[in-house]
Amino acid sequence: MVHPQLRTMAAVMLAQPFPLLTAATVQDFRFAMTRWRQPPLPGVSFDKRSIKGIAGGPDVTVFVVNARAGANRPGILRAHGGGFVAGAAELDLPNLQALALKLDCVIVTVEYRLAPEVRWNGSCEDNYVGLLWPQAQAEQLGIDRSRIAVMGESAGGGHAALLALNARSRRGAVGISMPDLPDAG
Repeated sequence: MVHPQLRTMAAVMLAQPFPLLTAATVQDFRFAMTRWRQPPLPGVSFDKRSIKGIAGGPDVTVFVVNARAGANRPGILRAHGGGFVAGAAELDLPNLQALALKLDCVIVTVEYRLAPEVRWNGSCEDNYVGLLWPQAQAEQLGIDRSRIAVMGESAGGGHAALLALNARSRRGAVGISMPDLPDAG
């Protein structure tokens, strides 16, 4: 009952079971996810960058996929999945490269801090900084500031939703260019 496009990955996942997730095994669980890493695609650029975090916070690592200075293309800020405790931005580079090529856009994916070492607000701040940075660097990355979307899968989908609400709430303080939206009241 698994869709044909998902069968190969499902077989890999079943052949390499994950350790039970506990506080004592979280590092093993994270390592188990790295077994799915695929090599980057040739011909679609990506770059690892370190950007300034929030005041008092650590720098944040982002991967920039398919940037082209001087272009004016849409951008996507993407948060990776992993149940809030695992996953890594780098693990999905080939998929992000393929998506960026298909959509002719720039994708910035954030290596946010994970639980249990950091509470939820730390990872949310990392993703927020990840959203502000491509807006500030739009010309160098080839991004149209008015066309930046957020996305994520699994835990990253939760982060994307939180990020959209966070950006809306803070838009006056940080100059995020957004259409007028009704308040969540």
